[in-house]
Amino acid sequence: MSKLEIQLAFCGDIEMEYVCFGEGDRPLVVIPGLSLGRVLSAADSIAAAYSIFAKDFRVYLFERRKNMPDRYTINDMAEDTAAVIKQLGLKDIALYGVSQGGMISQLMAINYPELVWRLVLCSTISKASRIGLETRTQWTGDKSAKELYRSFAELVYSGPFIEKYGHLLDSVAEGLSEADMRRFRVQMAGSEGFSTYEELDKIKCPAFVIGAWSDRVIGPEASFEIAERLSCRLLMYPAPYAHAVYDEAPDIKERIYDFIKD
Repeated sequence: MSKLEIQLAFCGDIEMEYVCFGEGDRPLVVIPGLSLGRVLSAADSIAAAYSIFAKDFRVYLFERRKNMPDRYTINDMAEDTAAVIKQLGLKDIALYGVSQGGMISQLMAINYPELVWRLVLCSTISKASRIGLETRTQWTGDKSAKELYRSFAELVYSGPFIEKYGHLLDSVAEGLSEADMRRFRVQMAGSEGFSTYEELDKIKCPAFVIGAWSDRVIGPEASFEIAERLSCRLLMYPAPYAHAVYDEAPDIKERIYDFIKD
């Protein structure tokens, strides 16, 4: 696969970076979670990870808007992403959202049902939880980039992952800019007050929920709550998989592909 070119979409006052790859007719839209730094800085690695979809789907991965205001709620993120998707002419999409991206995806499926054909939600919530509030507390305060990234990674990733790749965390943190830190804090603040729980019955498309029993960010109950409200299939990964099961479980892309291929 040749090196991906990051593209910039303009929609009103929205500037949003994205990449797309794959040869299929059906669009698969991936909405990533809260991240320190730009997700698309690893665009080629992401494309390799999603290669199973490349034959049958045209895969799109969107960042949050580039020109991010100081106050930017989950609803704002969903509205901006939906606007760009519509401007690009995409419809009947398979929508895959992880963590905060799953929160955005829920709102898109609720407010724009005509856009969403299949919905996959991984490691996400439909309402605030005690565990989630405790997590946000650990990611606030006057922390250095190194301290914040280490705290973030140790909650998001599993113990074995940290043992294997922990030596790389500090070097990644060194590359974070003040702008990266600001975007992280703005997005984290934007999650406050989020709730779709009472509106989940408005989602009519087939859905698939994925979680992890050892999720230290949101807890396993969040996945059960969503799956129960949607009356849909639920897949829970055992320990040691944690919040970032979407990056760590070797079979997760195959599971998603099996759900959306028909």
